[in-house]
Amino acid sequence: MSFLTVPYKLPVSLSVGSCVIIKGTPIDSSHYVPFEDGKPFDLRIYVCHNEYEVKVNGEYIYAFVHRIPPSYVKMIQVWRDVSLDSVLVNNGRR
Repeated sequence: MSFLTVPYKLPVSLSVGSCVIIKGTPIDSSHYVPFEDGKPFDLRIYVCHNEYEVKVNGEYIYAFVHRIPPSYVKMIQVWRDVSLDSVLVNNGRR
């Protein structure tokens, strides 16, 4: 399998209904739940009307209110201790 170089940047265009999907394996989770060292994860950020909803491996983790409109977001960046498999934006919800 080919891994992406970290830090990784992806130009994006987000709108309500989009979903950012990040797949990889943490190298050093620094004790941040829900990631476990060496175990693959599937992180999804759903763009809702007023907030982003975050799920890891299908489990709801939290939501946070938009600070700026999603259409203003132009880049996703992944950095730190992760072996990154893929980063993509899906324009359909769930």
